[in-house]
Amino acid sequence: MDALLAALPPMVTEENASIAAMNALGTEVAAASATAVAAAASAIAAPGTAGTSTTTETIGPGARSLTIQTGKSIVSGMWVIAAETAAPTTNWMAGQVDSYSSVSGLLNFTVPAAFAIGSGSISAWTVSLTGPPADAAALAANLAAAKSIAVGFTLLI
Repeated sequence: MDALLAALPPMVTEENASIAAMNALGTEVAAASATAVAAAASAIAAPGTAGTSTTTETIGPGARSLTIQTGKSIVSGMWVIAAETAAPTTNWMAGQVDSYSSVSGLLNFTVPAAFAIGSGSISAWTVSLTGPPADAAALAANLAAAKSIAVGFTLLI
């Protein structure tokens, strides 16, 4: 019993040192994560990945087309979110890019049924890159929190 009691103070010291090291590592990871998130948000908001459109398009699932500015850095397979500029949290749709012409600005994307929120034929769109959404409710919550997608954003859901 005496040996056990004698061993406790050094064990406590070692455990405290381990906890301090883990806390320091956690702080480093948090800082690196914040830097990565800021860099990703900056890249998503870059003028080369966001745009606007005055093409009239109906909110709904399936193939959709908008003409945005030319020269954007958008390629097939990326995900975009198109939101009504005047009501971005009410009327929006997200889909995977099928094609984009950097010469004409024609953006073709396919919207799954779960990611067509709102209704109507809209003629003022704000378009940004997004990550593949996990579900419509999560995407809507992030969109509502963003208040505006005029400068673009990313969703890591």
